[in-house]
Amino acid sequence: MRKILLSLIIIALISIAVCYQWYQSQLVTPLNIKENYIFEIKKGQTLNSIAKKLIEDEVLSDDLVLKIYAKSKNNAHLLKAGKYNLSTELTIPTLLQELIDGKVALEQITIPEGLNFKEMLALIHSNESIQATLKGKSVNELMDELGLGDLHPEGRFLPETYSFAAGTSDITILKQANSALENALESAWEQRSPDGQLKSPYEALILASIIEKETGVFDEQATISGVFHSRISKGMRLQTDPTVIYGMGDSYTGDIRRSDLSTDTPYNTYTRNGLPPTPIALPGVNAIKAAVNPEKHNKLYFVATGDNDGRHIFSETLEGHNKAVQQYLRKYRRQHQ
Repeated sequence: MRKILLSLIIIALISIAVCYQWYQSQLVTPLNIKENYIFEIKKGQTLNSIAKKLIEDEVLSDDLVLKIYAKSKNNAHLLKAGKYNLSTELTIPTLLQELIDGKVALEQITIPEGLNFKEMLALIHSNESIQATLKGKSVNELMDELGLGDLHPEGRFLPETYSFAAGTSDITILKQANSALENALESAWEQRSPDGQLKSPYEALILASIIEKETGVFDEQATISGVFHSRISKGMRLQTDPTVIYGMGDSYTGDIRRSDLSTDTPYNTYTRNGLPPTPIALPGVNAIKAAVNPEKHNKLYFVATGDNDGRHIFSETLEGHNKAVQQYLRKYRRQHQ
């Protein structure tokens, strides 16, 4: 009887040793993770549902070792929500540690130059990975949420590509964009030309937004800035169509008419002297730099070339400008015949 009992004990010990050795080998065996595999943990998701998803994605063949290991470490409650770009070399322990550390894969959103505030907000809220906490709020409420008080929102955010973790709020993105804008504007203002006509960083922001709407061709922005500085110095009106369009608001349908140019609004630079009261769009860094460092020349006018390349013909005299306008109109008519 004793021999039988001893044999059973030996068999049990051997079994335990074999199981333990198998368990340990499973812990150091890399998981079946494919290249560029993205795994998402949603808020409130349990270890069971996480393990089930890993099995569905064939990362795990079963969840036994994962659950035993997580229970032994008592850390399943520490797993953080988010999207993870998992390495192919991960094992069960290193996988759990990565999920606990919250090393989430960053997503990106690109805010293009030239959008207005309303368009930028719609773009941010169209991204399903960003929490839209500001939807339905008035502009004043939104600016209060951002800590910007009574400031006008137009032009206050830098168009750029921003990285963020899934689930980041729209407030966080906007604060990041506002901070980037303030830094870019401060840096440009400190390096401004001493011959410029602008009196404050905010005037620079306003002019930069106009330059941005006039052209996205970087090497023309300083030239256009030079035109506007020259006009300001001579007491001429800026006469720039993008400001008129902005002042028209929702009534603008894609065409600007002669009557629109003569209809007064606070933003109509054909009927009013100087800069408009606020920016009209989001200017990029290049436009901001161009606004405070205008190219020195004698040009006072510009019109599109008509070649659909975004470039312009610049003129020093009204006579030369009128000829350039006629050239543009001829090209326009040929293209629309």
